[in-house]
Amino acid sequence: MPHHLFIVCLLFCGAQEAMGSKEPNKKCSVYRPTFELTVGTVPAGTAFVVSDKNRLYAVSAQHLIGKAGGLSKDYTGHDMKAIFLSVELNPMQKGQPRLRSALWVNIPEARTMTHQSNTQDLFMAVLEKTQDNEIQAFSLAKSKPQVGDTVYLCAEVFGSEEWLHKARVEVSDDHELVYKFENKHIELQATSGAPVLNEGFQVVGVNLGGGDSIWGGVFGVANPAATIIKHLPK
Repeated sequence: MPHHLFIVCLLFCGAQEAMGSKEPNKKCSVYRPTFELTVGTVPAGTAFVVSDKNRLYAVSAQHLIGKAGGLSKDYTGHDMKAIFLSVELNPMQKGQPRLRSALWVNIPEARTMTHQSNTQDLFMAVLEKTQDNEIQAFSLAKSKPQVGDTVYLCAEVFGSEEWLHKARVEVSDDHELVYKFENKHIELQATSGAPVLNEGFQVVGVNLGGGDSIWGGVFGVANPAATIIKHLPK
């Protein structure tokens, strides 16, 4: 199934102005990340916050720190120590605080997704402590969804007033999560790094790309949530 997908990089290219404001959804809190690097400033894609053991982490996609974000080359986890300065998370919904981190989680193998596996395409950073109690963080699902399950892409999408975009799981294994959207005309620009949620609104994946299927409709692909869990402190 994934080999028949047309994969596109889903980055932020002036999307905020084009989309306009939408009514907030308390179950879907996402951000526009801006990566500050020694090689440039990259406002690209989407990010979200997860909570684990009383710590908060920013999560997004590693491929945004590269050509997908307008840079001259793709940077890997090995490169991050030399180029990473900070990441700022700008809320897409009213009432959410702006967040920042200068401490990324060292994932040496991080790089853009491949046809073999999506599990390396991951960016994480430890968020700085804040007194603001309005931060809405997601929890992580402990088990992967099954084929046929309903999932939701939590993201701001062109032409839609909704924040949660329903899809059906087509592939779910240790290497990737593939889902077909209910909306056959969904526009996925700017959704790289957005969370994919199960019906309990727990994160089951990090959205990485998508495209039209030869059978009709639009598919999305994600890095399974198990990859995030793998890189959290034990």
